[in-house]
Amino acid sequence: MTTAIYTIVSNNYLHFARTLLQSARKQHPDCDLYCVVVDTDPSPALAHEREFRVLDLLEIGLPDIRRFTFQYTVLELNTAVKPWAMEALLTRGYSEVLYIDPDICLYQPLNEVFSAFESGADIVITPHLLSPIRDDRKPDELDIRRAGAYNLGFCAVKSSENTLNFLRWWQAKLERDCIVDVDRGVFVDQSWIDLVPGLFDNVVILRHPGYNVAYWNLAQRQIKFTDGGQWTSNDLPLVFFHYSGFNPLNPEPFSKHQNRFALSDLGIVATLIREYADRVVSNGAEYYSRFPYGFGSFEDGTQIPDFFRRYYLNTASLRKRMGDNPFECPEALSWNSEKNEKGRIPITWAMIGLWESRKDLQRLFSLDRDSTVYCYWEYFLHEAEMCFSGSVAEKHKSMFQAISPPPVYSVHPKSNSAMTVQAIFMHLLGRDAGVRGMKYLGPLCGNKIGACLAVGIVAATRESRTRGYGLTRLKKTLKHVIAPSRVPADISRAGHVGSHQGGASGRRIQWLPSSGIRMVEGINLIGYLAAELGVGEAARSMAKAAKEADIPYAIIDVGYQSPNRQTDRSAWQQAENRNFDVDILYVNADQTPDTLRYLDHIDHPPSRARIGYWHWEQPKLPEKYLGSFDGLDEIWVPSAFVLEAVTSVSPIPVFKVPHAVEFSVDPSITRSSFGIPENAFAVLVMYDFHSYRYRKNPEAAIAAYKIAARHTRNACLVIKTINAHHYTADYDALKQSVEDLSSVIFLDEVFSRDKIYALEANCDCMISLHRAEGFGLGPAEMMYLGKPVIATGWSGNMEFMNSMNSFPVNYCLKPLDHSVGVYESGIEWAEPDIEHAAHCLTRLLSDPLLSKQIGHRARTTIETSLSPKVVGLQYRARLALVNARS
Repeated sequence: MTTAIYTIVSNNYLHFARTLLQSARKQHPDCDLYCVVVDTDPSPALAHEREFRVLDLLEIGLPDIRRFTFQYTVLELNTAVKPWAMEALLTRGYSEVLYIDPDICLYQPLNEVFSAFESGADIVITPHLLSPIRDDRKPDELDIRRAGAYNLGFCAVKSSENTLNFLRWWQAKLERDCIVDVDRGVFVDQSWIDLVPGLFDNVVILRHPGYNVAYWNLAQRQIKFTDGGQWTSNDLPLVFFHYSGFNPLNPEPFSKHQNRFALSDLGIVATLIREYADRVVSNGAEYYSRFPYGFGSFEDGTQIPDFFRRYYLNTASLRKRMGDNPFECPEALSWNSEKNEKGRIPITWAMIGLWESRKDLQRLFSLDRDSTVYCYWEYFLHEAEMCFSGSVAEKHKSMFQAISPPPVYSVHPKSNSAMTVQAIFMHLLGRDAGVRGMKYLGPLCGNKIGACLAVGIVAATRESRTRGYGLTRLKKTLKHVIAPSRVPADISRAGHVGSHQGGASGRRIQWLPSSGIRMVEGINLIGYLAAELGVGEAARSMAKAAKEADIPYAIIDVGYQSPNRQTDRSAWQQAENRNFDVDILYVNADQTPDTLRYLDHIDHPPSRARIGYWHWEQPKLPEKYLGSFDGLDEIWVPSAFVLEAVTSVSPIPVFKVPHAVEFSVDPSITRSSFGIPENAFAVLVMYDFHSYRYRKNPEAAIAAYKIAARHTRNACLVIKTINAHHYTADYDALKQSVEDLSSVIFLDEVFSRDKIYALEANCDCMISLHRAEGFGLGPAEMMYLGKPVIATGWSGNMEFMNSMNSFPVNYCLKPLDHSVGVYESGIEWAEPDIEHAAHCLTRLLSDPLLSKQIGHRARTTIETSLSPKVVGLQYRARLALVNARS
């Protein structure tokens, strides 16, 4: 035994380990190969004992293994065990041990490493960079400095006393400090190695350009494929390529850790990468990537969130309480005796762990006062469902029931109904709105506690300065709602929340739950309510949801702003002929100022609250629309994608409230109504030319269809458009692009909604290879009908699409090189992978059962998350708080 090569993986990365070790066997047939399995079940790796030997964690001598494996995240643990495994292999008698990351592939023997050993080296490492970075892309040199000068995807050692000293030093660092904490200068095992060339003898820094080629240095390495059939890097042999951050099932982005390249930018290198992706996929990528992480939960199945691991690592008293086996008992997440003083509201270890991990929570919720502890309980119960699963979330709910709330004072200035502080924190600020909701605390400040809350939160929130909210602006806000004599003289910069015997009216206000907040009387729905276009149908979906939630509504139609046909009067059936106190403007940012001017023109009475409902199809709303926020109190958006886009610039709160999807289909409208062959598999492509052909990207959908249609004669392409007469050149080009197809149906006319639904119902699937969507109403409607959808796996449609209920298509992000209508250049849009879309369609064409299974899951998703009843209840809850604030 001379040399051992090893890698480290959890079971969900076994496909990478197999690919690496197969390449190592080819280049070094005489070396022994090992895979260290960082998981509770080694059997998936043991199934490949012909390829490599398996090392279980119990075999490498980790200190206090149960605590060690509990304290680290999956990334941290996989890197932390490295020096123990290295020492264990040296102890078995190997003279040289080489560690290689699983996402590496060897293309040449590691001759330079063995030459370094022969020349006296004990430790061989490779630097991230051999020359400076000269562009402004990521990662830059500061990013490399934070991560560490040397990349520990590779490290080789030779047996010696010097090496043993190095490993023992490294182990001491990683026993408690193998964490991702860039602010402290620690990046798992890697950044510690910056010290090694100065601390230890016989360290060789291998500067060969063929080693450790990866996304961080590819811009400085010229990769070629020679006539002799070899890959080179800067004219020297390419020894190994490090595919860090690479997803073989979606290779186009190249690496999730960078924005310098997409696969399509890499020329001949893309061939190398695609070949590697094929190898990894053939080694079980789809199978192993689904494996759960064995150390990811307590023994009862409750998920362990990463923040709690960090709290455990940093808190000696918690480690002591959880004992020798922290996986055994999530009961340790119960009362935290250190934070619980007699007479105070108790708090749990889990709650403290989350609070310690979040600076925003520390600013908002002081744990020294009962009133804010109670607020934090309300917040945590909302978060617990996402942070934990199983018993921990349920236990906290039952614990909260036993807690008596403290006296909290806040008076609604108009109704005098009581309102809880957690309503202010959770709903008026909003989890997603952050400090942008600060100025809306003003109307609540009808007494001392409200004023103290407002001043305290704004003063304590550092982000407020970057958003333009300081004490000066707050005072101006308060000035309009509170007489100077009513603002407490003792308000300080730190703020104060305490128990006062009298509110603004001098009487004691009793606590009431937030459910006591009154519902609004109704809403004025303002938008393109009759227009035959997507935003018109979305507005009508709000009317349906309002009806299901018993929210009365009136209609103010502003369809004059849209050139589309105005014939859908379905929303009028339940509308009331009266005016309500809350306006919802269902028009986008560019039309909001004109709509507000129109409301003034028709002498629409002043409302207590005005809400804009906006869509946007880029990751950031342009600042040119900042003026559109004027006159609005908050913004609603249909998806997390649009939420991120609008909150990036919004000076007011923004909330996600999705569209409702539910409708019936007229059975009398059949395939013959559209000319669709009865026995064909009908593939639908549908878009409005006014929505920009470049964004909707029908060419990509057609290209994918052409590839898939080669394998069958039983397919039909249905292209449904509107407004083509305004874009005759584009429409002609579209028709020319399908002249080589035998079965294509063009439908360019304005259909009623009933006929649209019937068309969708009479097609078998939809392809939407868009570059961006704010929501994706068409895909959502098809899914409601139980039809499979193939769509770009990015932007608003991912609100309801996933790999189990549809076919999200791989993509890469590219900056727009030219402005497209209202969409500015320079901002990233998706470029879908046409080959992947074609693969998805081919699977549907060849497997009717798969189509049925995906369609069933799709319908279930829409029915459970986007039904008018579900969405209407969200409207109702949000409007109740709007009413309380107004």
